[in-house]
Order: sequence, then C-alpha cells, then structure tokens
Amino acid sequence: MVKFLIINSRVYPEISLGLLHGATNFLQKLDINFKEIVTPGALETPIALSMAIDTNIYDAYIILGCIVRGNTDHYKHVSENTNTALTKLATKHMIPIGNGILSVHNIEHAIARSCNDDLNYGHIAANAALEMLHIKQQFAKVKK
Repeated sequence: MVKFLIINSRVYPEISLGLLHGATNFLQKLDINFKEIVTPGALETPIALSMAIDTNIYDAYIILGCIVRGNTDHYKHVSENTNTALTKLATKHMIPIGNGILSVHNIEHAIARSCNDDLNYGHIAANAALEMLHIKQQFAKVKK
C-alpha cells in the first residue's frame, strides 16, 4: 500500500484547509493512505520535505500552501525560493511530488483555487503526485 505525505503551510488557514480538503478527497476516493503535517509557512515546506525524505516512509508528497502578493518583494522571494527548493529536492531524490502552493495576486484568486473541486489545487497536486508515482513505478520496472 502506498503512503502519501501532505505538507501543508497554514499561513492562510481558510485557503490551506480548502486545499487540504481537495487533496484528501482525491486520496480518499482512491483509498490512498496519507498523513498531514503542518509548517508555519511556505518557506518551511522544503525543509519539512527534506526531513520526511530522510525517513524513507512515504512514496509521494503533496505540498500545499498559499503565497499572496503584498506591497513588498517578500512574495517574490518566498515564491521563487520555495518552488526552486522543492524542485531541487524532487529531482535530487527522484521523489514524486505534487506542488499545490498557490502564488496569487490576492485572496480572491486563492479562494477560487481552493474551493471549487475542478479548480482546487489541492486536488490537482494530489493527482500530480499520483501520476508522478506511477511514472516512477514504470521506470522501476524497466530498471529490473
């Protein structure tokens, strides 16, 4: 049985809970086992992912959170550094991830992407993680 880890940044609780709902609904419909951990912010998600990778417990990872543009450059730095770090970890360790961290201009955009099931980035990220796990499993079969 595969096991997913959801790493959820809860800076914007309403948004993060909506993303979590989308991801967990997707996983539950497929009877996929998962655990959630919470980080204080998006920048901490790669650190948590790195810690989780070291445990070798999980088969795939779903990263959730929200970064909203403000009046400073902080948004840009957080978004770029978080996404770069997640991508580096995924490629270095060849792990399946689904990145559901929203980078939006305002809360209204985040709400639209965390409520509706068709546009819910938690759902989309969970699906991406599953698809990447399938790709990894295909390569593992070829390798044998």
